[in-house]
Amino acid sequence: MPMSKKQILVEAQALDFTQRQELIDELRQMGDGHVLSPEQFIELGRRMAALARGEAILIDGDQAMREVREELGYR
Repeated sequence: MPMSKKQILVEAQALDFTQRQELIDELRQMGDGHVLSPEQFIELGRRMAALARGEAILIDGDQAMREVREELGYR
């Protein structure tokens, strides 16, 4: 049975920063044809580094959308 996405992410967290960067690049190359611009790739690396240093917090997409709607006054 193949690994679940969650299992892959857990394994990826054990990689060092350079290995994660390489993994991202390889995954990007096998994607659906959408290629990140150099600026997007740099931003992705910046955000991953912030996560690795514990300076950023990930939140669920649904929670993020709720917070945006609240901030904008939508229901």
